[in-house]
Amino acid sequence: MNGLDSLLEQSVINFPRPIDSEEAKSLMILLADKLPAHIGYSRKTGVDIQPNGKPHELKLEETDLKFEGSIRRKSNLATAFFKLEKDHSHEGLGKYSYLRFHTIPGCTLGDDPNEIEIWDRVRVLIKDYFS
Repeated sequence: MNGLDSLLEQSVINFPRPIDSEEAKSLMILLADKLPAHIGYSRKTGVDIQPNGKPHELKLEETDLKFEGSIRRKSNLATAFFKLEKDHSHEGLGKYSYLRFHTIPGCTLGDDPNEIEIWDRVRVLIKDYFS
């Protein structure tokens, strides 16, 4: 495995089960409390309106399109940017299957040990959250 493969593998935290945006929000609160860190995120939703099969009735479905943000440690101002993503089998459910940290092209794992520390700590906390 080369450095890029290692970096990409390290940047992903798979969830044991998909989570919706409400549970993702609870997870962010837990991470902010346990790190301690400042977590900012934005969530983008979409709405699908379609006939409900009955005259003059519509069905309204809201779905999550994007959930991304940053984790900034209070102690050293290190920042890690992330995005919650869906695998293809759960895409229609609006649930997230994993967290992916943003990587910077040309950087190798460990270039910023403070950022990697955030990745590692978040990985442990997410594992604890699901157990």
